[in-house]
Amino acid sequence: MKYCVEVNLKDLTPSSKADAIAYACRHEELWRVRESKEEQRARRMKRTDLRDKCGSCIHFTLFAEGGTYGKCEAGHTCKPRSCHSCKQYERKKDE
Repeated sequence: MKYCVEVNLKDLTPSSKADAIAYACRHEELWRVRESKEEQRARRMKRTDLRDKCGSCIHFTLFAEGGTYGKCEAGHTCKPRSCHSCKQYERKKDE
């Protein structure tokens, strides 16, 4: 995570940049926490409900660890893990 602030600059002179930094230091309400792309993806993946979806089927395997797409060992096409299940759906025992 990063702690970031956006401040408008008048121009690109060094004094304008210094003024913007001083302004940001005085106004704490401007600062925001920004997650990296990996942290955003992990948060979304954690809260995704996979009941009756391909991601919770015993036939589904992900292409890469932490990815969203995988292949179906039951002979179906490659698809995202959040896709609705097919007729060969069998829920994994560990979930």
